[in-house]
Amino acid sequence: MASDTRERYRELIEASFDLVWSIDLSGRITFINGATRVVFGREPEEMIGQLFSELVSIEDRARTITEFASVLRDAADSVNVENAVHGKDGRLVPLLTNVRMVRDAEGVVTGIAGISRDITALKEAASELQRQAEEQRQLAAQLDVQRARLAEAQAVAKVGSWDLDLLTNMLTWSDETYRIFEIEKSAFGASYEAFLERVHPDDRELVNRTYAESVVKRVPYAIDHRMQLPSGRVKIVHERCQTFYDDNGRAFRSAGTCQDVTESRLAESALYESRQALRGVLDSVPQRVFWKDRHSVYLGCNRPFAADMGFADPNDVVGKTDDDATWKASADLYRRDDREVIRSGEARLNYEEPMEFADGRKGWLRTSKIPLRGRDGGVVGLIGTYEDITEHRRLEAQHQHAQRLQSIGTLAAGMAHEINNPLTYVTGNIEICREWLQSAIAQLRRHIDAPLDARACESVLQGLLELDEPLRDATEGADRVRRLVLDIKRMAHTDDTPRTPRDLLGIVETAIKMTAHAVRHAAVLRTSFAKIPLVDGAEGPLVQVFTNLLLNAADAIGVGRAEVNEITVTSFTDDAGWACVEVRDTGPGVRPEVLPRIFDPFFTTKRVGSGMGLGLSTSHSIVTSFGGRLTVESPPGSGAVFRVSFPPAAAGAVPGAPPSQPTLPHRRGKVLVIDDESAVATAMGRMLRNQHDVTVLTDAREALSMIAAGSSYDLIFCDLMMPNLSGVEVYDLMAATNKVQASKIVFMTGGAFTAASQDFLDRIGGVHITKPFTAETVRAIAAACVVPD
Repeated sequence: MASDTRERYRELIEASFDLVWSIDLSGRITFINGATRVVFGREPEEMIGQLFSELVSIEDRARTITEFASVLRDAADSVNVENAVHGKDGRLVPLLTNVRMVRDAEGVVTGIAGISRDITALKEAASELQRQAEEQRQLAAQLDVQRARLAEAQAVAKVGSWDLDLLTNMLTWSDETYRIFEIEKSAFGASYEAFLERVHPDDRELVNRTYAESVVKRVPYAIDHRMQLPSGRVKIVHERCQTFYDDNGRAFRSAGTCQDVTESRLAESALYESRQALRGVLDSVPQRVFWKDRHSVYLGCNRPFAADMGFADPNDVVGKTDDDATWKASADLYRRDDREVIRSGEARLNYEEPMEFADGRKGWLRTSKIPLRGRDGGVVGLIGTYEDITEHRRLEAQHQHAQRLQSIGTLAAGMAHEINNPLTYVTGNIEICREWLQSAIAQLRRHIDAPLDARACESVLQGLLELDEPLRDATEGADRVRRLVLDIKRMAHTDDTPRTPRDLLGIVETAIKMTAHAVRHAAVLRTSFAKIPLVDGAEGPLVQVFTNLLLNAADAIGVGRAEVNEITVTSFTDDAGWACVEVRDTGPGVRPEVLPRIFDPFFTTKRVGSGMGLGLSTSHSIVTSFGGRLTVESPPGSGAVFRVSFPPAAAGAVPGAPPSQPTLPHRRGKVLVIDDESAVATAMGRMLRNQHDVTVLTDAREALSMIAAGSSYDLIFCDLMMPNLSGVEVYDLMAATNKVQASKIVFMTGGAFTAASQDFLDRIGGVHITKPFTAETVRAIAAACVVPD
């Protein structure tokens, strides 16, 4: 009897479509059933003694060996392993294997046994599953005449069938249905009520009601419900049913199919939950996320992006384009970026672009766009993210401005030296000129009642002629101070300065002058400038960059041996056509472990109290914001080399040229000067009195009264910042009553603008001049404004 049972099991094993096998402790096959013919195209005998791992794909081999070993190591009852084996014709066959440990009669482990099932069907696309289901529905309609063929198809498709005789309440199941419900035929009551007992208690009422309604309404139904197995496990079954009626309209038979959809439904549920979780994550992150097709049509987005676009629900964005958004004015710009990413198949990361938000405010974004690829690897669209960096840019601009002012503070002693030197000979020469002039006047007064003889005239004339040289020196010194103040203003200027083509070498020279006093005590400064292209940038921030690099080099070298140390500044154009400036020093260099952090904010190698570690970080931020690069090299024993590189400005770009000077007027004009500083107002009167009739006032209210009383002027010079009545107020009051005279105003400023005064100058346009100015500049403006008859 035992031998019959063993023979029957062997027949079942041999007839199984699943691979049944065993291996010894060395991993060699000791038994394998006839399923090898289907899977491998080989006879079982050919595979006895072969290493099982050699059948497994290279990708899965190491993992399979590890998992098989874990069965022996952990003495596990069973382990499920999924891998792929090399089947016949070289194809890879995915298998789901249940592995368990094998012991002999004495309990000694002799190897591993397993059952491997081809799960290719489970991995097929949903379309294939749908086709199979449709095939089963067609077969169900021919159940009475094709039962045998149906049974085979059910076994392959794992879809069971059932038939309920409503006259006898006899329920007939196919073999596959029994397998799905995991019931032995002898243990099943073969009735509708027996079936309901197998339905999960929570679904039983729904299933019964659905079936009853289907019979009454004469419509087929399909339903998913849970099934309670004797073991306590739960399966999900997809049921379909159709009821048939006799000529009298009485239901006599119901037929249907059932399919175990536990795995697919759990996968769908997991996929849904995963999507919901992903949606929750996307909606909660501050970054805006969106994805588009190849034509820049939105396929989806997260909730913050929808709000920016002006929609309440992300689903409302689907099918829209940038032309439907609040930022439609920038739609062409965004589409150009889209096309480039899709065309090149390469991501564009962390670039900045303008944005107009739904609430009307304008700002800046940091955007990244990545190509979205289909199954074949082709680009089918893009996915993008951005974050609002408007506030970040504002704070960064404030930080850079504060850092520039800090740098100016560092240079204060040097600036004082640079200003005090020329001021010394300015004041000294002016005192000498006054002494010589008083001497000449005294000589003339002594001879006022008597004619001068030739020798006395020659002496007075010689004294007056000698005034020219000290006055010329004083003028040169004052101009030197003026240029230094302009350099300071350039560095202190905020980042609102327009980005225009700039001569980088002129900026470097300004930085060299700014840092001359600090550098000369540390090293000899050498320059080697080659012509380089113009670059796009703003003057103040760029001056700050090179000021920081020069001060950093001087600080690295230290004070004390300036004659043996050098700081070398060179310029050149690299192979890519970029403008490059290098600052090289002979200091101790940068340690290798420090190099990766050299541009990090607040990182410094200086002693406590010598700096906050923001200079290089700020410089790096400024350079990259203009599209450039700031790099550092420090070969052992060779100091440090900081290189600033910028792409060239657009072809044909030229820096702003100073306006041409007009010719002098052909008639005397009437000019009014208003400045609360009497010395400034008087000096301007002296500059213009030989060419024009000049009225000088220090009280703006008096000027308004005179114009209101009928006085008229060809030109009005007015200080912008006055304590009692500002230039803005003068303009507004004058424009209210006399727009012609208001249009004649040229504003003067010492260079300190409030936000309101800057907005005012931008609004009215026209000419304004910055103190200190020369007589030549003032006369040129007057010549342009006093129109000849």
